[in-house]
Amino acid sequence: MRRLVIVLAAIALLALPAAASAGVTGYALPLGSHPSGIAQAPDGAMWVLEDGDATLDRVAADGSIARFPANGYPSLVDATFDLGGGLWFTGGTSDRLGRAPATTMLGPISTWMFGPGCQPTGVATARDGGIWFSKLDCNVIGRIDPASPPNAGHTDITLPSGTQPMSITTGPDGAMWFTASGSGRIGRIAADGTLTWPVAGGLDRPYDLVTGADGNLWATESGGHGAILRITTAGAVTRFAVGLPDGSDPRGIAAGADGNLYVAAYGANALARVALDGTITTIPLGAGAGPRGVAASSDGSIWFTAYNGGWVGHLTADPAPPPKAVAAPTPPVPQLGKTVVVTPTGTVRVTLPGSGRSYVLRGTSEVPVGSTFDVRNGKVSLVSAVPGNTTQSGRFWGGFFRVTQSKSRSLHGMTTLELRGRLTCSQASSAATKKRRTITLWGSDRRGKFRTRGRNATATVRGTVWRTTDRCDGTLVTVSSGAVSVRDSVRRRTVTVRKGHSYLARNKH
Repeated sequence: MRRLVIVLAAIALLALPAAASAGVTGYALPLGSHPSGIAQAPDGAMWVLEDGDATLDRVAADGSIARFPANGYPSLVDATFDLGGGLWFTGGTSDRLGRAPATTMLGPISTWMFGPGCQPTGVATARDGGIWFSKLDCNVIGRIDPASPPNAGHTDITLPSGTQPMSITTGPDGAMWFTASGSGRIGRIAADGTLTWPVAGGLDRPYDLVTGADGNLWATESGGHGAILRITTAGAVTRFAVGLPDGSDPRGIAAGADGNLYVAAYGANALARVALDGTITTIPLGAGAGPRGVAASSDGSIWFTAYNGGWVGHLTADPAPPPKAVAAPTPPVPQLGKTVVVTPTGTVRVTLPGSGRSYVLRGTSEVPVGSTFDVRNGKVSLVSAVPGNTTQSGRFWGGFFRVTQSKSRSLHGMTTLELRGRLTCSQASSAATKKRRTITLWGSDRRGKFRTRGRNATATVRGTVWRTTDRCDGTLVTVSSGAVSVRDSVRRRTVTVRKGHSYLARNKH
């Protein structure tokens, strides 16, 4: 039976909005198309999956497009090529996985059917040729022998409920690594099928991941304001977000031949170029693009899908020079009134502004002002900027706090830590709620400008070890070293508290 093929040999270039960057060429698909996944074939052509249109597109280097129907696959998500050049693709809500020969044409499709509601999403080829894939809503990672007939040669690894594995890739160590978007983790499956969790939690909807030129995993975090993650094979995570617009919702990621990472910033209608030191440069694509999938071409260029715009993009210009060598990451630097740099000891959790989910802080990271920290089971060293291109540092532990900092030069970089937590003061409190009758935060600094703020008092310090406690009867400031200036907001007076003493700013009666 002959397969219907529509060839757009002289497809018109998409008229990109004026905001699009130089070096980006767009190739339009028919009205209503939603291109999603993208992968390069051995012959150099790009194959694009159209979500909702049951169509596979072959895009040649000159931008000419041949379209092939994929009957039974109304939802197409991700694609990979096996070692023999066969095209494999996930069917999403159609609960199936497809395989087809692909050169300049698309051969007959073989199909693996799964249980209803499984939603196969990510797919990747292992070094030994095995095809690995994720079943998002069935919480399963599967493997198929590429030589097996349809619905055979299939092995499943069942994950905990709520894991929701999204994307999968071959790691630098040869194991298969995957994102767990539901549980905020990164998983690893060894060649013998052993499952481990190098990143055991705390990520905000990790989406896609790839092996970078530096031998680390790089992933996109689509929740909150969005971030790019560098992950070592030991599971150490460094988060990069400076340079990404708020709400960027990063999706696909690819490792370019120039050593940079390229990210589809879906919510920002842009591509993001990420250097190995975490420096992020955005490449605007114009309103309504909604990029989702990214693939690096063997010729050094980058291809991507504009899901909302209905076109396929090609990035050839690279204004940034390629990195000369993989160097040690540049230490992050705080920005006055915008970001602070934090280093955890023990278990420290942080919630970014606008996010409802906390994550475990791993290594030194730059986080935005307005973030909330849980330091009940660890300590955090916090470095903030002060005018004059200098910094100050302090250590905090024992409770919850939200960090703020004014940009006003008149405050000379004063950094405020606002106590957070639930305080229960009713007389009929249960044994469980009696534990919440105080909210405490310890701090120490060396001649920095920090202050802690409770309900009734603000403690301003210089070279001090002190504790601030919100109690049912007021806010207690206790000084272990140095001196603290306490502003009693109820009585509107300021007192100095020295080593070995305390002051209680009582509630208004």
